[in-house]
Amino acid sequence: MSDPLTLEYGSRRYLRMTITATSDLATATLALLIDGAEHTMTWTGAATSTSGQWTRVAETAAPLAAPGATAQPGDAVLTAGRHAYRYRVIWPDGQVITGPTHTLTVTGA
Repeated sequence: MSDPLTLEYGSRRYLRMTITATSDLATATLALLIDGAEHTMTWTGAATSTSGQWTRVAETAAPLAAPGATAQPGDAVLTAGRHAYRYRVIWPDGQVITGPTHTLTVTGA
């Protein structure tokens, strides 16, 4: 994942990111926050642990759609401009972490 990330006019794509935490990510759920709005994410693959750090790859459950794209039901349709995004991970015991804020630039026509 690069920062800033760009979503080109007319495109649809999933956002993938690697999540790292000090607690096992196997039982955690997560969401992507774009300008404060919550979008569902899913885990891809198993959580791995190295030296007390847990890592797992996550992906948006539906594509992000830029202006000019043929959006499908469930897509997160974004307007042209700059958007702040970050992830939030929630464990069954109530522990929550929120990742750092990144920039997503969506291009217009």
